[in-house]
Amino acid sequence: MHSTLSSKQDNKKQAENSAKKVVKIGSKVKIHFFGSGREDTYEIVPYGGNLQNHTISMQSPLACAILGKEESDEVSFSVGNNQNKVKILKID
Repeated sequence: MHSTLSSKQDNKKQAENSAKKVVKIGSKVKIHFFGSGREDTYEIVPYGGNLQNHTISMQSPLACAILGKEESDEVSFSVGNNQNKVKILKID
């Protein structure tokens, strides 16, 4: 009986880990910018991002910094000489 309980607990842990959302191409990500206090949501696209349409290219500094990250992660990235820090609030 102990092995059955242990197996169920292992399956639950695996399901929780696989349910974690990570930022990937196509994700819509709500971000908090520490410097300005601003929050915004962007979709990660393969190319041709447009900030007015709330899309960012996967090659942009922000996208490169957050790809593969999870909700609540904080990351830093640079644009030119400007250092930026953001927190991932939500991933859809």
